[in-house]
Amino acid sequence: MKKIGPLEWDNELCKFCNLCVQMCPQKCLQFKGKELVIESSCLKCGICTKYCPEMGLQLAKDSEDRKEQKQDTEENKK
Repeated sequence: MKKIGPLEWDNELCKFCNLCVQMCPQKCLQFKGKELVIESSCLKCGICTKYCPEMGLQLAKDSEDRKEQKQDTEENKK
């Protein structure tokens, strides 16, 4: 998990689907190669995180809660 400004991004979970970039109302996210770049205009609204199907992008304060949620989801699939 890599902290980028107000967000944490897990490049191992990320499928580079671009949904976070498309859904950002400020248009402050972009991929440069295999890196996510967040511009300073980020409002920390969290909309990008809600659309991430892999939970690879999270608001820094929510990261522990999301990890637990993903683990619970994976356990329920078994």
